[in-house]
Amino acid sequence: MRCFIAADFPDEVKKELYNIQKEIPEAKLKLVEPDNMHLTLKFLGDIKEEDIDKIKEILREIKTDIRGRIEKIGIFTPSAIRVIWVSVEPEEKLKEIHDKLDEKLEEIGFKKDKEWKSHATLARMGRINDKKEFLIKLSGIKIKKIEFNVDEIKLKKSVLTPKGPVYEDL
Repeated sequence: MRCFIAADFPDEVKKELYNIQKEIPEAKLKLVEPDNMHLTLKFLGDIKEEDIDKIKEILREIKTDIRGRIEKIGIFTPSAIRVIWVSVEPEEKLKEIHDKLDEKLEEIGFKKDKEWKSHATLARMGRINDKKEFLIKLSGIKIKKIEFNVDEIKLKKSVLTPKGPVYEDL
């Protein structure tokens, strides 16, 4: 079962992320469905059924009561631009949560992440004809810095389908 740990966004944040998506310059890209937008704290990959209860117990131990906000637009893989994202702040506090998860999950056999960036994925990219022009337009997108509570993290199952992933809370 393919799983990850995430914090859901309230509807107001999802709406703003959707509005940002509409501003992304014309390109070959696959937009993330607004209902699927979330803050991934840890991608687990394929897990065994017997690990679910152990993971849920770890999640109950992690304190997550902080204020978050969407902040700025960015990209992964600058040489090829594969992912467009919006940062979620305060990254240092969210990273503390990630690091605690990483440490606890390592104790039950999961590998630690090499690096982690607090973000919400907006789109995955295909080919771009004029990367420089695309980046100029992307940097001009204005983001309403909406604050929200990060007070619950969830274990989620991801089922890949031809129409895109389907997420289910476990």
